Amino acid sequence: MTPGGSEKTVGRAVGMLALAVWDKASRILTLARDRLGEKPLYYGWQGNAFLFGSELKALRCHSEFRGEINRDALRCCCGNNYIPAPYSIYRDVYKLPAGTCLQINPRERNAQPVPYCPRANTPNRDGVSSTPAVRNRRQPDLEELIKAESLQVQMVGGRAASCFFFPVGSIRQPW
Repeated sequence: MTPGGSEKTVGRAVGMLALAVWDKASRILTLARDRLGEKPLYYGWQGNAFLFGSELKALRCHSEFRGEINRDALRCCCGNNYIPAPYSIYRDVYKLPAGTCLQINPRERNAQPVPYCPRANTPNRDGVSSTPAVRNRRQPDLEELIKAESLQVQMVGGRAASCFFFPVGSIRQPW
């Protein structure tokens, strides 16, 4: 990604989003998907048209849309009950992976998604940053909370389902 307004905007965006930014001066379209992949964003070249949308049905409405089934994605769906990014059920249509951007130049068709935030700074599956500096910076605060007994974690099947932060003394125990 080239330095500029699109990269800064996308890097600062927080929340559940899929967005498109058109840079009129450079004639480049930037597509981005939120860090956790809550909102999907599909894209692809169909004939001479570049199509994108947050739902596949938006792409199907275009006259250039071919709708050919991606047989590899279909096999994946049958084996796993879902189709992971960057694939979609349609040939030449892709799902933008979480936390990535795609810059499209209308004169080129070979754009590849790139992360807009370093992967090392994003939380892993357990919600903990994989960067040691970030982990170590937060660890003393968490240890203090646990020592003060002001943190309670609800466990379901041995895994943290959700966290509730409140003074433990404010909750009436049934026993």
